[in-house]
Amino acid sequence: MKPVVTPALQEKRGAPDPEAPRVQAAETVSRIEVDAFVLGSNNRPIPDLSKDDFKVLVDGVEVPLESAEFIPAAEPERALPPPELRPPGTKVVPGRLFVIVCQTDFGRVRAKGQMRLNSEAGPFLEALLPTDRVAVVSFDSHLKLRQDFTSDKTLILDAMERSLMIEKVTPWPAGEYPSLGAGLDPAECKKAGSIDRSLELVARALKPFPGPKAILFLGWGLAVNHSPREGRELGRALAALLDARVHVFTLDVTDADYHSLEWRLRDISELTGGHYEKTYHFRGSLERVQKQLEGRYVLVFARPKLGYTGFHKVDIELVGKKGRVLARPGYED
Repeated sequence: MKPVVTPALQEKRGAPDPEAPRVQAAETVSRIEVDAFVLGSNNRPIPDLSKDDFKVLVDGVEVPLESAEFIPAAEPERALPPPELRPPGTKVVPGRLFVIVCQTDFGRVRAKGQMRLNSEAGPFLEALLPTDRVAVVSFDSHLKLRQDFTSDKTLILDAMERSLMIEKVTPWPAGEYPSLGAGLDPAECKKAGSIDRSLELVARALKPFPGPKAILFLGWGLAVNHSPREGRELGRALAALLDARVHVFTLDVTDADYHSLEWRLRDISELTGGHYEKTYHFRGSLERVQKQLEGRYVLVFARPKLGYTGFHKVDIELVGKKGRVLARPGYED
């Protein structure tokens, strides 16, 4: 049997053996992708930025950005090969996916805000693209799917209006792809006794769909009873939202300059790379959200070797440009 000659032994003998096996060390560098909405003074995305216009810090250390790709709302996340060249079973989402989450309440200071947003839904719906799909869910005593993903504006508006009522809702059968109902178990929805648990279920149902998704949360509070159980449910909801690449845009329906529940609403929007605003002071909140979602960047950088695991804070700044960046503030490994 021919002896195995290692590269080290070849070097010692001074004569390389072309048949000798060679050992090569390969290192795999994983990459982090961050979805970022970069907005100008007009509240619309800034579409013409390059990777040199961004500065990315991970735990305070600057890391080089490999790419910054702007994806307009009318384009899918990635260019797909023609249908005949796609792997069997490949499913394609036609465009953006929105879920409107209505947190029902009959108190005057909240119900008034909900009705106001419903009355302002027209411009938001009219601005939707033909490829957009919107689903509507509500929470009163439990989670209810009011409308599965559709592009029919009449159905969407009707579902939003019905979300103001407490009524029995028949479990929604799974429709054609994409279907939110396909990922929601009616029994789990009925047992979801908090808005926090409801958000977790919606996030889990959204995970199978590729790319980022947006929740428009028309609500007034999270972990509203301040119980340990709700705190745990809110933590699981946040983890599920991040895992599914869901951005939460919160439209606080409370008619008040300030209320004690708003800080959690701010937090969940900030932590998912979304946005929070009060509807009490300004009109046209849904229309402003629609403008913010007209396009986004996918920022890619190599995972830095930090020597420790856990949560890593990511700060994204513009260099030589004016604007604000909405993005999740970190990642975990």
